[in-house]
Amino acid sequence: MGKRQDRFDLAIEASGVGLWDWDIVEDSLVWSPRFLEIIGADPDTGTRLNTGPDMGPDIGPSHGARRVSDFFDRLHPDDAARVRAAVNAHLTQRVPYAVDMRMRSDDGGYVWVHARGQAVWNDRGMPVRFAGSIDDVSGRKAIETALIDSETRFELAARGASVGIWDWIDVSRDEEYWSDRFFALLGYEVGEIEPGLKSFASLLHPDDLEATFDLVDAHFRGEAKFEIEYRLKHKTDGYLWFLGTGLAERDSRGKPVRMVGSIMNIHARKMTEKALRESQERYDLAVAGIGAGVWDWPDPRSDNLYWSPQHFTMLGYSADAFQPSMPKFMAMLHPDDTDIVLEALRRHMERYEPMTAEYRIRHRDGHYIWVRGTGQALLDETGAAIRITGSIVDITQEKTATEALRVRERELRLIFDSVPVRIWYKDDKNRILRLNEQAARSMGMTVEEAEGTDTYDLFPDMAKKYHDDDLEVINSGEPKLGIVEEYTPRDGVRGWVMTDKVPFIDRATNKRYVFVSAIDITEQKRVENLLEKKTSDLLASNRELEQFAYVASHDLQEPLRMVAGYCDLLRRRYTDILDEDGKEFIEYAVDGAKRMQSLLSDLLQYSRIGQVDYDQRPTDLNAVLEEVLRDLAGAVAESGATIGIGDMSAVLADHGQIRRVLQNLIQNSLKFRGDGDAIVQVWCEEDGRDVTVKVRDNGIGIKPEYKNRIFQVFQRLHTKEEYQGTGIGLAIAKRIVEKHGGRIWLETGPDGQTADGCQSAPPRTDDSGAGATFAFQLKKPSHGERYHVQSR
Repeated sequence: MGKRQDRFDLAIEASGVGLWDWDIVEDSLVWSPRFLEIIGADPDTGTRLNTGPDMGPDIGPSHGARRVSDFFDRLHPDDAARVRAAVNAHLTQRVPYAVDMRMRSDDGGYVWVHARGQAVWNDRGMPVRFAGSIDDVSGRKAIETALIDSETRFELAARGASVGIWDWIDVSRDEEYWSDRFFALLGYEVGEIEPGLKSFASLLHPDDLEATFDLVDAHFRGEAKFEIEYRLKHKTDGYLWFLGTGLAERDSRGKPVRMVGSIMNIHARKMTEKALRESQERYDLAVAGIGAGVWDWPDPRSDNLYWSPQHFTMLGYSADAFQPSMPKFMAMLHPDDTDIVLEALRRHMERYEPMTAEYRIRHRDGHYIWVRGTGQALLDETGAAIRITGSIVDITQEKTATEALRVRERELRLIFDSVPVRIWYKDDKNRILRLNEQAARSMGMTVEEAEGTDTYDLFPDMAKKYHDDDLEVINSGEPKLGIVEEYTPRDGVRGWVMTDKVPFIDRATNKRYVFVSAIDITEQKRVENLLEKKTSDLLASNRELEQFAYVASHDLQEPLRMVAGYCDLLRRRYTDILDEDGKEFIEYAVDGAKRMQSLLSDLLQYSRIGQVDYDQRPTDLNAVLEEVLRDLAGAVAESGATIGIGDMSAVLADHGQIRRVLQNLIQNSLKFRGDGDAIVQVWCEEDGRDVTVKVRDNGIGIKPEYKNRIFQVFQRLHTKEEYQGTGIGLAIAKRIVEKHGGRIWLETGPDGQTADGCQSAPPRTDDSGAGATFAFQLKKPSHGERYHVQSR
């Protein structure tokens, strides 16, 4: 019995746990010296456990017991209710007692501990005693906090790289805007589904629908920030997790009228969290059921060891699986960790340094688990170790979390450095605290050189503006997005960037920072400037060409009139003395001069189109057509034409110029009518703000391959003997329509039917000719402008 007691005493001392004992009947609470050391309390204030045949060893000096209220007074305010509930649950329902809590040190700080305990009940089922231990878990809690902070940095970096934007333009209507990235995150092409509240609701997981819209309502009432994790249905990958954020825009009365926000894919993170939760649950169950494993080397001159049942269980064995020994223990160590254990043992025995080591030991199934081993030697009067006892605690989970954190940090650094965006964050003192390689390269520095620098040293000309913008974001808590600004790096070559600045609060310190992402748009600005210059040069060149054509056509008129006049005089005065060849030559000269005059006249009109400012007003096409048909009454009668007019609209146009277009098109239909009587149909078709005017005939038609050529200057498809004209009429019509901001084109051949809405023209017959349909498009007046339609 004494040997077992000694072994237990040494194990307790070596394990590093603090013990506590609460006599519930007397309300007397005692803490061991190690308990007080863990929580940072003065050891002299410790108490002594009442010893007895089943109460264990003497664990502290006696200075009087304390009450359980002393324990609760030392708890962190945020943990008190939770711990009290755990105690009550154990005492009343016998729920296992294991809880993490923070206890106040004498210096006012708090220490994280993990407490376990077991109560003793009397014959009536009433708890009479409650005892247990605490472990210092500050290291594990620090890792958990670091992992949370790492996740925050990851979310910020991902936000600067890529998110889907949505805009609920009017909260009273089912009308939304989704960015291209929004569609892409859900696996859809832009426009493949109609953006809107109903579409969004159909994509939400049914289990998330109520919570999401409840939060929208709460946000509208000003009771909650809109930030929620929910699942949306991907086109091919099922439901994926997203982080949704949003902000309502309110009118002067505070009523929400619009809401804008974003989504970010967090599916991978959620799956990782799920895996970590499942792993943590397994870990907690194992710790609750196993605890620490105790070992004892009763005689360092011998190889025999003692392992507690928990020690065996931790390694997957039954308590009687084998006789532990030093050779067996050394064989179970990971080869890379053998020297670590031996060195810790040597330092403890030779230098009396604390015996603590972290190492891997082989489990029964062949894999290795990480443990933290501690030990304490019992020395004789010469200082030689006569016994060593200690414990092991499974820290595989802690090691896994630490390695996961390192891996995550490497991944984040890789993402941070590989995105084609300059990213950094700064404090309110204008110092760069962290940045990626893209940002460092833009400054002509390495990451290590740039971190900690002041931007006044890097960009002296622009630093004040940068700093003012940073402070505005930090102090207001509102981001500044899409800032286009010039910069000059250390190499002196100026460039342009588009910058987003987002506020960021460190949760651990509550300090405010600004998170900055910038895209280099120097090449884009260079192309924009070049395009602007080319456009300016082209406009100037066009003006010069128009002026030249105007001057040339105007100044050549007089010489041609003289040539034509004298040729005509020769013909009249000398017709009796000229032979037939002479008369024919004079006719050629007169005809050529007249055709040249006609060409110059048309060229003069063409050049004037580009120089005249158009008075575009709401214009009634019915009135325009009446004028055109009055002017063409003789030609219509001569050709025996039938003119059918359908529904005509009002358009934004210069009355005189659009009249010219319609006159040219109808004249063409009359000219190229073929052998039969001409049938011409004119009507309008509306599509939103656009009005398309169509002129269809039953004439000789135009082959499709000439549909573009016919709108070029002086392009004719027939000889002058077949059809008169200069070939410039359609070019003039095209230029007038384009000056109105519209377009003109030749449609495909007719289908033998009259146009929709054209009631006055009869259907075509099969031998009515190929026909042609010209169409041009103009803008329709706005609702208010329609009340001021021109109708001369």
